[in-house]
Amino acid sequence: QTSTRRRHLWDQHQFDIGVEHLKGEKYRMELVGSNDSLPPSPLQSEDGESETLMRRIETATEELERIQSEIADDFTVHYETAKALEQSALELYTSSVEELKNEEHILLIPILSLHIDACALVLKDPSLSNAIRLGVLSRQTISIYRLLPLQKMLFGPDHFDLGRANLDLANVINELLSRSVQRLCALNLPAMDTFAAWSTLEHKARKEYNRIKSLYPHDAETLLHKSNHYSSKDY
Repeated sequence: QTSTRRRHLWDQHQFDIGVEHLKGEKYRMELVGSNDSLPPSPLQSEDGESETLMRRIETATEELERIQSEIADDFTVHYETAKALEQSALELYTSSVEELKNEEHILLIPILSLHIDACALVLKDPSLSNAIRLGVLSRQTISIYRLLPLQKMLFGPDHFDLGRANLDLANVINELLSRSVQRLCALNLPAMDTFAAWSTLEHKARKEYNRIKSLYPHDAETLLHKSNHYSSKDY
């Protein structure tokens, strides 16, 4: 749960969800600040600093999600807006990690998802130069790489969103392998400095997508492609 969800429950039902149910990885995903504290209870009369921070991040994420929704249906006239959205989402992720002081925080999931989707919008621009396209693909790769372990911590290994993210990762790696192996190796991800390493990761990601798809009904592939990443409102 986030501070906002906890406050909404209190405002509507005078019920504090509490923190006793949080254990292990889910507990770590809620910690804020250098002292690894949990968000304050809505029973407190004054907003704590960490709650104010989380509200600010949630509000910023929701605003960027609104912009994304507005341009997604008629993208052809919004190339520049999509590029600005991609950069803003990346900046929000960077500042949120710095302020939350927790690279596993639950609020980073919708931000990373937003950045990945913004990259996909930018990549639809047929006028992109090869250099710009490689840069967007590289940033998208890193965001998917960061997102997957967070999704697994929160949802477990078999969730639809992990299927989509694995497919996204396989596809973006495939394109970069065909365009510039050097750009992939330059990302400086652990033990990922050779063509073979990236090719193996692409294969594993596609295999994991197929595994997750097999767990669901025959129309799962359609659902996977239509499925939206969880937004900030789900936390």
